[in-house]
Amino acid sequence: RYFGSGCSADLPVDCGVHDAQIFGEIMKSYMPVTGPCQCKQMCLDHVDEGCRSWKYYADTQHCFLQRNIFQGTEETHSTKSTRGNSAFNTAGQGWWKEPASFPHIQHAWPGWITGEVGPVAL
Repeated sequence: RYFGSGCSADLPVDCGVHDAQIFGEIMKSYMPVTGPCQCKQMCLDHVDEGCRSWKYYADTQHCFLQRNIFQGTEETHSTKSTRGNSAFNTAGQGWWKEPASFPHIQHAWPGWITGEVGPVAL
């Protein structure tokens, strides 16, 4: 909340993208965690250990800290495969071999909240 010159402003602070996941290499997990903002803070607390993204499952209050995001730029390996009901390209690096153009935030995951650490001055 900002107070100044006779006016005020309330700015909502939201932690993460709702009903979505970022997939990455799990480095640590914690439960119970009170909410996505605490999960985000835990990732920031572990940034020196390599935390780059996090995801929180509200139903179980489970927080996952992740080292990297599964996407890559390797253009030489391109095999069509399926995951669920949709086809995806296996070009790239990481477990799912996501190509660089593949959006790293996956939507349509009810109950999940996810986010990235972003730039941090150490």
